[in-house]
Amino acid sequence: MTEIWRKTDGKWSTIGSSGFTDERELHNQIVEAPELLSLSGQPFLAAAFSEVGLRGGSVDVLAFEDNGRPVVIEVKLKRNDEAKRNVVAQTLAYAASLYGTSVEYLEGTILAKHLHKSDHKYLADAVEEATDESDFNRDKFYRNLEMHLEKGSFRLVIVLDDVRQDLIRLTGYLDAITTEAVDVDLVTVSSYMINDDQILIPQRIDLERETEAETVSEATGPRPVRQGGTTRTKGFERFRELIDGLDAQTAAHGHELVEWARALEAEGICRPYSVEASDGWPNLRLHMLDERKAFAHFWPDSNGIGAWLYPTVIERRAPAMLATIRDITGVHGNKGGARATPELLNAFAEAYREALTTEPTTEFTRDSGLFRESLADLVDERREHILQLADWADSLRQEDLCRVESFRGKSGRFTLLMRIPGEKSGFSVLWNGGGNSALMSLNRSVIERHAPGTLPRIEAIAGRVGQGTNAEPTPELLDALADAYREAAGQ
Repeated sequence: MTEIWRKTDGKWSTIGSSGFTDERELHNQIVEAPELLSLSGQPFLAAAFSEVGLRGGSVDVLAFEDNGRPVVIEVKLKRNDEAKRNVVAQTLAYAASLYGTSVEYLEGTILAKHLHKSDHKYLADAVEEATDESDFNRDKFYRNLEMHLEKGSFRLVIVLDDVRQDLIRLTGYLDAITTEAVDVDLVTVSSYMINDDQILIPQRIDLERETEAETVSEATGPRPVRQGGTTRTKGFERFRELIDGLDAQTAAHGHELVEWARALEAEGICRPYSVEASDGWPNLRLHMLDERKAFAHFWPDSNGIGAWLYPTVIERRAPAMLATIRDITGVHGNKGGARATPELLNAFAEAYREALTTEPTTEFTRDSGLFRESLADLVDERREHILQLADWADSLRQEDLCRVESFRGKSGRFTLLMRIPGEKSGFSVLWNGGGNSALMSLNRSVIERHAPGTLPRIEAIAGRVGQGTNAEPTPELLDALADAYREAAGQ
């Protein structure tokens, strides 16, 4: 077990581990922050669900990497008899239950109540909320998920507070003989209380290393996470390193930004991440404590440091500061850039403090009104385009072909749902994504079930349709979808 040393009155001494009250405590901490687990290959766990029912029992945590790969996680304390060899068989049994499962059954049955509880309609919604919107491809996520389920290509993770040597040997053997499709991780998490703060230290066991020690772990520092064409690392140190490679003036401005971010982190009001683009360009993001969203991203530009703002996030979590930030930056749309002046940084600091008093919320209406209201900040051309889509959805509602409902998730994204009468699902979802992102998602399983005759025509226009495929809502596609709703209605 890892030891923490403290110097008191000139003398060094160790701080004993506080341990965990029960498995539920460790279990809940992993569900709350799955990213704390140190795993081989450094994947980003974008969504985690607790006590997911499968054949033969309930897996402690079922998580998903942002690339669509399922992660089966079993949590045990060393004092539990199942923390010996039984936990390996248990983990394999849950993986076998997932093997060959369809995406539709996973999403619509196994995870249905968990997604509903977290205010998400689809698994991709939960994953996308945890990732950067610009990097996430729903269609690719579902294609990868389908492939992993079909091949049984899973990550198996066993988490304990401490580990026995025989379990290290067993999992090491399992990892060595399994195919490349399956990764096995053995992780310990130690808990310490320091000045009334709980400190967690996760460590991944090196299964390839021969050792006679009772527990041998690979200590991990800030863990970079690959996301699309970027690498994200906890903290601001990597951002500072990259800034130092730029010109002296930009580096100086960057250091001032880092010191500002360091003070906010020390105050306990945000979580900093350094993001490195594929070309090496740095970016600093400060997430709120209770969700993976930031009010702005900061990066070096020709005049020092720039800020890319997300006013919809500010409006949702720090509404009192929104007008001030808009006055300083002149940004009134969904997104926009500005100079990271001391005045703006002070305003952002107040916004993060305000966010501590608010909670992510959802909102729902049984019409298109909420969705239409979300378009107010868009530029005229884009707003008009999305309003035409809302008008199209309402025209189908007037024909009694669908129910139209507006939804705002905890991430702040607005969607327009077009449900088949008597069903909880529909053929398409419209969403206000900002930028140049797609505005429509198609659901293959629903189309296959209710409008199989129209599916070939839809795919001739939009290409291969998967579960959650993004598509350009052209007039031809809208006409085809309208006929699909008519087919579902028996017309």
